[in-house]
Amino acid sequence: MAINDIEKMHTLVTAEKFDEAAVRKQISQMMQAQVERQIEMTRVRNQIYNLLNS
Repeated sequence: MAINDIEKMHTLVTAEKFDEAAVRKQISQMMQAQVERQIEMTRVRNQIYNLLNS
């Protein structure tokens, strides 16, 4: 999670009015970044596995 994401979430949490649409958008962006990181980690693990087993 990037510092920018933490700051955005803090702003949303401390806002006078709850903005569900903005929260959903921010969480979706954060989750998509997490998915991309997991895909890259799995790709690297696959490369290591194939290197060690070839």
